[in-house]
Amino acid sequence: MNAQRHHPFDVSVVVAAADSVQLDRWLTHALALRASKEILVADSRLARLYASLHRHVHITKNPLNAPTRGRYTYFAGDHLSPVDLMIETADRSEADLVATAPQACDDASLTDIYDDLSLGKLFRTAFRDRFAFTDAADFVVHAYCHAERIATVRGRQEMGRHHPDRLVRRVQSHLPSGDLRDQLIARHITRDVLPDLAEPFLEADDTARHAIVRSVAHRCAAWVTPGVRAQLDATDQVRLASLQDHRRLERLARISEAPLHRALRNLEWEGDRLRIEFTAALEGFPEAEIGLVLRDGDPQDVWDVYVTAECDGIVRQARLEGGRDIALPVRFTDDLVALPYLTRTGTLSLRKERRLIHTSP
Repeated sequence: MNAQRHHPFDVSVVVAAADSVQLDRWLTHALALRASKEILVADSRLARLYASLHRHVHITKNPLNAPTRGRYTYFAGDHLSPVDLMIETADRSEADLVATAPQACDDASLTDIYDDLSLGKLFRTAFRDRFAFTDAADFVVHAYCHAERIATVRGRQEMGRHHPDRLVRRVQSHLPSGDLRDQLIARHITRDVLPDLAEPFLEADDTARHAIVRSVAHRCAAWVTPGVRAQLDATDQVRLASLQDHRRLERLARISEAPLHRALRNLEWEGDRLRIEFTAALEGFPEAEIGLVLRDGDPQDVWDVYVTAECDGIVRQARLEGGRDIALPVRFTDDLVALPYLTRTGTLSLRKERRLIHTSP
């Protein structure tokens, strides 16, 4: 009874969107939830209209800091999420928070979700209330570091760059030294620090370039321990090794930003091998080594085809694209179907399905 009085709803949905189109999408989505809910939203003409029509919608001055009465609190992100499924997952797993990830898991690793520092997650309200809300990424990292159990549902993750200083300090102060802390700090180096040596470096004048290199070098000196360095890929390693050579940094930046042209020409099965004929070139760098790689796609049993270009230690990848006039041959075996296909955006993927065989009684 006490829990019911304290949490009269299954979920409190916090919608901080200011854009009317996004706000309308999220309010419509939240109102359709099966779970009992309250929906907290900032004041606007559209919000007042919804609040006048739906008793679940409540206008509050600052939704992100407003007290919530649901057992769970969900912060609406850029993409619609399966909130009902997240609640079911949290109830089953007793997780402190539920995030979206390529694979569903009732006991996920922090490394499975750390690329996504957006607010679009479900938090157990009693857990969420332990942390003061500062900014979105800092709040999420703080929660990540304290969560005893994290669960995931299949869905789209929201990637993005963040100002890393406060976030790295959170990780350093909340997690013991070891592989996990090294992996998380390495991700900030890769996503938030070293990208300054690509397009921003090219667009800067000499004075600004020196400032960029100083900033990157300062952070790397403070954060890149031997354990962190071991987590970095070849591209990041070559950038770190070039911090004292601005001419080389410029060349590496141009390689990183050069257009990677690629086009599918033909597909043909040769026995159990799929022959993929294509053209590819890294503009301005004819010496780049070109290759193909398959990466796990979404859903399961799908592989996405990528073109790779490697030059001076920088590895570029981009989806292989093809025209709609290219034949896409299907290969049948006794129990499987292998199907190359073009996605809606014209990129090549390969799907493997179990073959259904109908037999007469």
